Amino acid sequence: MLHFAASCGISAARVTKKEHQRGAIPTLLDTPGPYFLDVICPHQDHVLPMIPSGGTFNDTITEGDGRNILKT
Repeated sequence: MLHFAASCGISAARVTKKEHQRGAIPTLLDTPGPYFLDVICPHQDHVLPMIPSGGTFNDTITEGDGRNILKT
């Protein structure tokens, strides 16, 4: 995705470690125009809000550890 962003003239960066996420946010916010931040998370981590595999928007998980599905 970084190469695609660059080909569109969009500044971009990738964060692969959780401890580097906070440091990447000021750059994102201070860059004029569009900015693409590619955040790589381990597949075991739950990133909220999340739609479970095979689920629909109505199955969106917005809190907790992802074990309880919130029906809207």
